[in-house]
Amino acid sequence: MSQIQWLAGQVGDFSENAVLLNVSVDLPYALKRYSEEKEIENVVFLSDHIDASFGENWGVLLEEIRLLARALFIVDEEGVIRYVQVSHDDLFSKSLDYDDISKSLDELGLFK
Repeated sequence: MSQIQWLAGQVGDFSENAVLLNVSVDLPYALKRYSEEKEIENVVFLSDHIDASFGENWGVLLEEIRLLARALFIVDEEGVIRYVQVSHDDLFSKSLDYDDISKSLDELGLFK
């Protein structure tokens, strides 16, 4: 199961004002196809393909391979970053720590 599939499975338990965004350097049509194939309906998929500005600005751009590191940012309604987890494993063999993410979501009161 991919990171976004796991997170999408959690969204039903999030408070009603939570929004899940998935940012990738994949082309928009590839993101649309992926979300349809995996039947992910509760996530907004965004492409950083053109200039990788999200990756640069958030410190997750792996410049040598022009991909984004696996990362999760929890940002509150005021734009304050409340949680960050980044894996700079450019082979993408390591998942993020889902237990730590769940614990942080709970501590931040993001579950219903």
